[in-house]
Amino acid sequence: ALAYVLFLAALANVCYCAAYPLDFALQLRASPNLLRRGRTLLWWAGMTFAFALAYYWIGDEIYSS
Repeated sequence: ALAYVLFLAALANVCYCAAYPLDFALQLRASPNLLRRGRTLLWWAGMTFAFALAYYWIGDEIYSS
């Protein structure tokens, strides 16, 4: 059980850190208007991914038992 929690913590950290290289690339190449839209899109993509992951976990761990 501890290994599972540590794996999920590492996965969460990777997902959290994945936004930084993309944001850095946007800063180097994009105009301020495109940068603002890119960050908004990136935020929504992250929120959607987190929602899908939480929905899957709730359905798998809580409702299927």
